[in-house]
Amino acid sequence: MPRSKSQESRPAFPLTTKLNQRLVAYATAASAAGVGILAAAPFAEAKVVYTSANIPVFSPYGWADLALDINGDGVTDLTFFGATFAYGTYLKVYAPAGNGIAGANFNASALKWGARIGPKAAFTSKAQNIASAGACHESTCSYRGPWDNTQGHFLGVKFVINGEVHYGWLRLNVAKRPYHSVVTGYAYETIPNKPIIAGAESGPEVVGAIDSPPSTAPSRQPATLGMLAQGANALSFWRRED
Repeated sequence: MPRSKSQESRPAFPLTTKLNQRLVAYATAASAAGVGILAAAPFAEAKVVYTSANIPVFSPYGWADLALDINGDGVTDLTFFGATFAYGTYLKVYAPAGNGIAGANFNASALKWGARIGPKAAFTSKAQNIASAGACHESTCSYRGPWDNTQGHFLGVKFVINGEVHYGWLRLNVAKRPYHSVVTGYAYETIPNKPIIAGAESGPEVVGAIDSPPSTAPSRQPATLGMLAQGANALSFWRRED
């Protein structure tokens, strides 16, 4: 289509250096803001899976050999074992290689509600003592172990799912005589390497989302270059209706 005379005679106005620098700065800021939002916004599905239980650790026959599968994938994550004998009882727990029990000096830690279970805790797969009663004579015994006569304490564990480490807990009631011990519940965190709080039975379905800043703007504003440079953070202001 041929150009009109007015179009041909329209003078060109080149951008000044200062204005050009400002436009470049606005574009750079807007781009950086957009990239920042994209980098910070990924959603990570995080969930604590809890199972209520009432599982006696010892069998009626006076021995303990209880294998637990915490996440239900058909793989044993830890095993309780023990026995009763003429003058006492003992109860211990161990984990397969790659898994672990929170503890030290061959004693499984009796954690209280709210304890943090994660990568910074000390874990071992070797057999750890829960509690024992020995040298019993008539109605007296010598009781030992960190779980001696405790109710509602937590055993910290780590175990592998599809090659990745997850953290969890088991809640135990350990009677004065350990053969009355019961597992009353257990839970684990679905995000690999994410710590869990002892006693937590639920968690946020989604973590990592960006909270939008509160908006107090009274009316819709024009989409200026300044607002564009703020990226997605400015959208809540611009879209607000009167």
